[in-house]
Amino acid sequence: MIDQQFKQALTVGFASVLVLMAAQTGILLLDGSRVSDATFLLSSLLLTTAGFIIVFLFLRQLRQREQSCHVENAKVRKALERLKWQASHDSLTGLVNRREFRRRVMAACVSAQRKDSRHVVALINLDRFKTINDHCGHRAGDTLLSQLPALLKPILSKEDTLARIGGDEFALLLPDADMHHASQVVKQIQKKIRQFRLLWNGRHYEIGASIGVVPISRDYCHLQEVLTAADTACQEAKNAGRNRVCLLDSGDRLLAERQAAVRCAQELPRAIREGRLELHAQEIRSIGEDYQGRHYELLVRMNQENGAQMQPDQFIPVAEQYGLAVDLDRWVVNEALTWLRARNRSISSCSLGDQCHCRCRVSINLSGQSISDREFLQEIRQQFIDKAVDPELVIFEITETAAITNLDSARYFMKELKAIGCRFALDDFGSGMSSFGYLQQLDVDYVKIDGSLVTHIAKGGLENAMINAIVHVANAMNAHTIAEYVEDKLTQQSLESSGVDFVQGFLVHKPVPLKSLRFCADEMAETQQLALAV
Repeated sequence: MIDQQFKQALTVGFASVLVLMAAQTGILLLDGSRVSDATFLLSSLLLTTAGFIIVFLFLRQLRQREQSCHVENAKVRKALERLKWQASHDSLTGLVNRREFRRRVMAACVSAQRKDSRHVVALINLDRFKTINDHCGHRAGDTLLSQLPALLKPILSKEDTLARIGGDEFALLLPDADMHHASQVVKQIQKKIRQFRLLWNGRHYEIGASIGVVPISRDYCHLQEVLTAADTACQEAKNAGRNRVCLLDSGDRLLAERQAAVRCAQELPRAIREGRLELHAQEIRSIGEDYQGRHYELLVRMNQENGAQMQPDQFIPVAEQYGLAVDLDRWVVNEALTWLRARNRSISSCSLGDQCHCRCRVSINLSGQSISDREFLQEIRQQFIDKAVDPELVIFEITETAAITNLDSARYFMKELKAIGCRFALDDFGSGMSSFGYLQQLDVDYVKIDGSLVTHIAKGGLENAMINAIVHVANAMNAHTIAEYVEDKLTQQSLESSGVDFVQGFLVHKPVPLKSLRFCADEMAETQQLALAV
């Protein structure tokens, strides 16, 4: 545009000069004198030339500024493109990152739903990468990761997406592909990775790959389900011995179970917020002696949105798997202590005094995640203060597996709460002979014998001998024993002969909603209300 303006200015200027030079007559000035033609032409030429110079300099400066703007704009565009690339790519490998990969998988899911197209997602986890990272350092690990794209890209088409989504995790999206084609591709990838050797400090290091493969179709096109299924398939490949490929189609049982777990994990927080959890109570009854007061284990149930009730063995493992166990335990503890506070108030109105059996203990189950959470520990201590509940009324149950897995945390958790009066039970004890070695490291008040031993005690044999041994060890530690899953009188008699202190099961008491429990104080209050009504 500036070039065009410059040409126009020159044309006009030269035309003016020619007109002036062509003038044959003098110019009459204001005072009546006349200027000669030569003088006038010379003056006009000088003025015109000066005008040309001014216009030329102005246009040249304007052109320089425009060129400078072009350069600056190019730099800005380049910087923006660089930022955009960094936002969607992994800096180490140059591959698409997790965020961009999810976006592309989402687009594939939409395509499958609208156009009935089929695609495939694969999750690739490097085997033995951690060993290289630990022994050779992060530089070696980064070098290995940076070399993989060049190794794998020749196998893939331009339409395929290879991404790095984690430390040693890669992902692959194959658009417009079926499981057969995907199987061939991932087997080539696995072979290339298996043949790869990292040369570091004069030594060669080998790696492998566990790969999980799942389809995207019209019937299976929800982003989270697809990614979770790919993770499940990859985990199965690892469990099968690593360096394997696991293909899961939408009809596989394992995939259906994982989908159900994902839905459960999504519903559990909503159930907590919406008040759809419910506590049930099952009595733990003393054998032989008359044990004053009652003892109940609190069991949580989840009422689903469709009205069905979910049992704890269906959603508690999911809560632990997806990191929701502390939230669940927090709700249970709060509800239990609130109920105990209300129970204490009703006891004060009972006319039986010391003979009243309204006072009861409750057992509350805690997960391994909860006993490792120091903040949760402080919350429990504060709740006893806020609700004015006697800590001696609460027994916390921890499974043997959780206690052994988190031994130091379990010991600290128990020490802190026992200091204020709480008691502890070790649940599912006896599932392994190593149990006795850990028992002496845990200051427990109750030992709950694993149900698999209890159900077979009447037959005699090894189970009977193990229960006798557990009772003997517990007595030596001044701990009481509780046998669960007691469902017939013969089992109860065998347990009594073995010296077990307490029994729990359908023979003794079936779980009922906690709010439906009735004690003598409740009955007296109801009688008084009826009398007043009359």
